[in-house]
Amino acid sequence: MFRSAGASRLSALLPLLCLVAFAGCRASKSLPKTYPVRGKAYTATGEALSGGVVHFRSESHPDLTITGAIQSDGTYSLKTARDSKQTEGAPEGTYQVTIVPLITTGHGGTPAILLQAPVTVATRDNQLDLRPGP
Repeated sequence: MFRSAGASRLSALLPLLCLVAFAGCRASKSLPKTYPVRGKAYTATGEALSGGVVHFRSESHPDLTITGAIQSDGTYSLKTARDSKQTEGAPEGTYQVTIVPLITTGHGGTPAILLQAPVTVATRDNQLDLRPGP
């Protein structure tokens, strides 16, 4: 059987090309099942925040970024992200929550607030109002 020089080179490179293609197509971890989480974020004096971010940290999912932007009326809605993937909501579980108020021009920044009690996301729609306190 006669083979051209190009076909011989291709046959020799085929295993290497397959290895490179396989390494490049490595499956990234998919996001876990999430449940809707929305609510309102408040100051220690009970006023709704007018901006900022809430951050939910999970010990069981340390590789996830779970955040929600606080709107001008104090409401937020969580999103879960890993690498370039993102979805609405948060996985079921218990979270340590940090509220980072919006820093306004000309005013001293309000420090981030770590809620003392953990917050639980259940396997349903979750309405979680976040209030700092003892």
